[in-house]
Amino acid sequence: MSSMSTMDGPDFVNFEVRVFRGHRLEIEERLRLSDDGKLLQYSQQINGPDGKENRYEIQFNVSEGNSPVNSR
Repeated sequence: MSSMSTMDGPDFVNFEVRVFRGHRLEIEERLRLSDDGKLLQYSQQINGPDGKENRYEIQFNVSEGNSPVNSR
């Protein structure tokens, strides 16, 4: 396994390569806060060894009333 994290503009991006018994998976994860700061957006794209790919996205409401982890 190998991974790398970086910023791409406002996005936090994590790239990961996993090899299992000679089969390679490439995974890209992105985190971004919406322009109005009310949504945390997460996406994941997985590319498999046979050219098949899958994408998953979810949004979390982080507007007023939802405290960040470190503010407890």
